[in-house]
Amino acid sequence: MIDELNLAKVIMFNDFIPTDKVKYYFSVGDAVILPYKEATQSGIVQIAVNLYKPVIATDAGGLSEVIEDGKMGHIASKDNPEQLAEAIDKFYDVKRT
Repeated sequence: MIDELNLAKVIMFNDFIPTDKVKYYFSVGDAVILPYKEATQSGIVQIAVNLYKPVIATDAGGLSEVIEDGKMGHIASKDNPEQLAEAIDKFYDVKRT
């Protein structure tokens, strides 16, 4: 789908990333996007916060309790992909100004 939509800036990694290399992967992105439909917790949020990366996530599990909407990132409904897309657009609109 990435190729079909010509999303050249999207790179996916499905392999284990060693702890000492994680910071390098986070450093190249503008934000961390977590489109979870279900979650209990995510260590990714804590890593992102520690590395000063905004998080755009769904309200699955306890993610909305950890991420302050509008301050640390944005929260969207897990049942509404359009709302997640709007949150990503909103992030980039603010980033550009």
